[in-house]
Amino acid sequence: MLAVLLQGLPGLVVPSAAHTKTRVHAPRCAAVVMEEWDFAAQYAQQQAAQRAARQRRLEAEEAAKTGKPKAKAGFKGGVLQDEGKPTKLQYDAAVTRSWQSSDQPDFLPQEGTPEYDKQLELMGIGFDEGIRGSQHDGEDISAKEMQRNPEFLIEADPTLVFMPDSEDCDAECQLELYGQRDFVLPEPRFNPKTMTETNIDEEFEMFTTGGEPKTIVINVDPVAMAFEDYYCGFTADSHPAFFVSNNGFGKMERRNGAPTAVEVTADPQGAKGELVGYLCFIQPEEKDFSTYYKITCIAH
Repeated sequence: MLAVLLQGLPGLVVPSAAHTKTRVHAPRCAAVVMEEWDFAAQYAQQQAAQRAARQRRLEAEEAAKTGKPKAKAGFKGGVLQDEGKPTKLQYDAAVTRSWQSSDQPDFLPQEGTPEYDKQLELMGIGFDEGIRGSQHDGEDISAKEMQRNPEFLIEADPTLVFMPDSEDCDAECQLELYGQRDFVLPEPRFNPKTMTETNIDEEFEMFTTGGEPKTIVINVDPVAMAFEDYYCGFTADSHPAFFVSNNGFGKMERRNGAPTAVEVTADPQGAKGELVGYLCFIQPEEKDFSTYYKITCIAH
């Protein structure tokens, strides 16, 4: 009937069923099955939640009126003062079972108990225990310090004399205390001046006649970046005719400064022939920069 009505309209062409083509496309995705939603169950859950919230609010209001707080997680309840501050809290045993006091008690534990033994062990730990770190052996360190500093052995041997550190002793003091110990030739080493391996940095020669004293001056260039202390003297195997007559101790200039002039005198006192002495110029704070000299005097 609709086709007949539409044909009555002028200028309107209605295609017939014979000329109509229909394309059917295969579905590209699986069909979605819609399940029926249980609105009644959802409504019942919402109502239950609202009733529970309302009940909690009423209980909170009732607790505020009566002054009894509602129990919270961890404790059962409490007694409140007028200001609203709790004075007693009754915690659950499941919570308090794992608690331990961190306060130091006023009295030591009873003697003979494990707590008493542990307390004594803790009290026996010195304040310097472990101060050197875990990479050092305390006994070895103590033995080395006792060898270096005789002050630790004075009680065992009253004849020992304490020798102060270099910070508390100037060059003259160090010469008196350490001179005989340090006036020793080192092991041979390479000398760039002579291109040989020797324990002498430089050699000097002089002569004297008629047994008269002879003096020479040895200039030592400073190599350190600071004003270093020094003291000098001859080795024990040197000829007794040699001695340092001037500038035997003091403080050197810094690098590129004026050299230190050490005056050495040879007094044969009747000795004849070749007299040999070994001068040691010691820098106590920079032992590697210490220098050693061989002095030969021909006495006629």
